[in-house]
Amino acid sequence: MLTATILLGGCIQESAENFNEESPTDSTNSVSQKAEPAQPTSQPANSTTESNKRQNKAPSNSQARIESKEAHNSILLESVREQDLAGVKAALANGADANASNPNAITALMFAALNGNADVFNVLLEADADVNIESGEGETALMYAAGEGHLEMAQILIEKGADIDVQDAGDVGTTALMRAAAGGHIKIVKLLLANHADATTQTPYGDTALTIAQHNGYTEIVELLKKADPHLKKDSIKVNPKTNPPIFDDYPVDTVALTKHAPIDFDSHPKAYTFRDALKYGIKDGPNFAQHYTIATWGCGTTCQVFAIVDAYTGAVYFPEFVSTVGLDFRLDSNLLVVDPPEAIQSTYVPPGVETQYFIWNNKQLLRIE
Repeated sequence: MLTATILLGGCIQESAENFNEESPTDSTNSVSQKAEPAQPTSQPANSTTESNKRQNKAPSNSQARIESKEAHNSILLESVREQDLAGVKAALANGADANASNPNAITALMFAALNGNADVFNVLLEADADVNIESGEGETALMYAAGEGHLEMAQILIEKGADIDVQDAGDVGTTALMRAAAGGHIKIVKLLLANHADATTQTPYGDTALTIAQHNGYTEIVELLKKADPHLKKDSIKVNPKTNPPIFDDYPVDTVALTKHAPIDFDSHPKAYTFRDALKYGIKDGPNFAQHYTIATWGCGTTCQVFAIVDAYTGAVYFPEFVSTVGLDFRLDSNLLVVDPPEAIQSTYVPPGVETQYFIWNNKQLLRIE
């Protein structure tokens, strides 16, 4: 972040001492004597005195203008961050660049899109701020507006020609659509799709706006994105588990400390009462999956395992449409479920055709990753 340095001119007031009339004294008292005026001497034009004057001359006008502009740019950025409209207007009036940026190349317009101050945002656009400048990480003002849910700002940026499908740099590779999906901002998702945002764009890790919405449990956005891409299967997430197997850390959830599990709601699923004893036994140790859910398992044969997911908050029970062959792998801090883990398949006999499958739990159903 540029720092504005304001130099305040200080006035130095000199007070002259009153001296008594000179009295005869020897050379040892010369310090207290009144100084005699210096006698003029003839010096060449290129004397030491003239040389010193040239060396200590004031900065050139162009240098002063550069320093002044940098100072005003710094003041502009600080005013935008502080949402100080008067300060923003003053800095622009004094010559600040509407496209001023900090050392990370984050512009004033990006800060305004992040903060959501419409007045500051509009003043910068009126001063011809560029809507498509990218930060050092490849981010744009539209990405910030979409990620923070600032609908009107996103609309204005699009109208002014913002690039909708640009991806940020590095390992993240997100788009404005992905950021809106991640934040659950359905109105911005609709806006971006209406303006032909590409719902199939993938990050370097294979994520799309759809998988991001699924991971965060935004089912309405998931349905919108499915309609936007007819190639997406309704019951699956497009990631290749063979070439890039999902891992638990890719699908984290916050953990919470629950002191009590809600009683099982046997009316929540037709099978719940039939398996009431297995379910009661299965939840006795509390949540073990996706923050506040408990996976209860029981056998149904030599190579067969039934399981159900129980909500510790409500007691509601979910039964999937399939069973496992050699077990499950899951964690409390992730909503990734691995059915027939590869380690289990390698260490025991399984019938031909059994393969590891990966699912994401979205708080309502399991979505298969394929």
